[in-house]
Amino acid sequence: MYCGDSVTNMRRPDTDTVPVPDEPMPLVPAQSVAARAALDLSVRDFAADAGVGVNTVNRFETGKPVKADSVQRMRDAFELKGIVFLDDDGSGPGLRFKVLEPHHGPA
Repeated sequence: MYCGDSVTNMRRPDTDTVPVPDEPMPLVPAQSVAARAALDLSVRDFAADAGVGVNTVNRFETGKPVKADSVQRMRDAFELKGIVFLDDDGSGPGLRFKVLEPHHGPA
């Protein structure tokens, strides 16, 4: 029950018992460079795929500031191409290719 501005001792069963995943680590410049290399994409081709400018990709990959929505567009474009970003487990952030489901349909 909600009483005024206080929410002390209010429990929501749907969040009290179910772990909520942490937000994914943001894309870092080295991951972008490595993902483009893994996909054999030029800066120009990748920028077009992500819907950002070539200069945005270049600035990001050299550690210069870019808008957060541009970084998210780049991350989304990589993920659509099968890249899975790995959070830093103590040895640094990384990436891998998504495991594709085996095709069971007619050949």
